[in-house]
Amino acid sequence: STPANFGDQLLLQRWQLSDSHGAALDPATASFQPGQTITMDAQWQARAMMETNYTAFVHLVDGAGQLVAQDDHPPMHGFLPTRMWFPRQTVLDRFTIELPDALASGAYQLYLGLYEPDTGQRLPVLSNGVAQGDALLVQQIQISPKP
Repeated sequence: STPANFGDQLLLQRWQLSDSHGAALDPATASFQPGQTITMDAQWQARAMMETNYTAFVHLVDGAGQLVAQDDHPPMHGFLPTRMWFPRQTVLDRFTIELPDALASGAYQLYLGLYEPDTGQRLPVLSNGVAQGDALLVQQIQISPKP
């Protein structure tokens, strides 16, 4: 798949979901239950030197567009701020999203993006130089009821 371009600053080269045991999940069939943890690994690549230390986010959103769970943090939890990345450098980052115990079953969307922490301004997701929104829809997630 083509890497996602965030504001000509960073590329998302690839991503992988895994369950609470660290086993990789097939995106087509990934299903979770309330109270579980979604782990997502992302591989970023710098396109250029950056003047901002961006915060990355993964947001789980319900059908009404409401945010129900999230993990926002600087890549590598601030160990390597984006201002210190050099062009073409790749960085691995891990997100953990704790699903609320009271989460209703159904379809949810998992979004990924980056923003400037001082202003909250998000980097646009670009396709052929045209902004396609301010977050990448990574995939739809199915939440099934607890047994």
